[in-house]
Amino acid sequence: MPKFLRLAVTAAILLTANAAWAASGTDPNDTDGGIDILHSSVNRYVRPDGKIRIVLRATAEDTLTLETGKGSLYWQLDTKGTSKADYEVYVFGDPVANDPAGPIYCLLQNANGAHKHFVAVRELDTVARCAVPRYLLKIDKTIRWRVAGRLGGVVDRAPDVGWYS
Repeated sequence: MPKFLRLAVTAAILLTANAAWAASGTDPNDTDGGIDILHSSVNRYVRPDGKIRIVLRATAEDTLTLETGKGSLYWQLDTKGTSKADYEVYVFGDPVANDPAGPIYCLLQNANGAHKHFVAVRELDTVARCAVPRYLLKIDKTIRWRVAGRLGGVVDRAPDVGWYS
């Protein structure tokens, strides 16, 4: 196959493929008595139903028990490249649900609190995952993010300072 034709075919495949990216960051095991965030990632991908989601995921050192209303996770998203949070995402359980455990909620809101939207969340042992519909976010630049885990007054930030990108 001529070189030009190979390049044209490769370019066509790349242009028609679903846009996807994944980024992640790690944080040291540095928190005792709270939710110790070890790994955090943001992924953009296309669901089988064709809707693009931004997936926020955090991995903790110990099993998460957010469904009992103890502890929470909190992301800040910089979608405009201004080094300040444009969106906030909270993952938390029902504080009055002890037995049986209640559902886990994921709340997306603008940084000014004007727009609020609840979305699906999954919690699996040490991993919490929240999928935010792409159309709810105005993204001008590559998303930068930071996450915090809170439990019993102990906070672990990941990264400890700055942003992941």
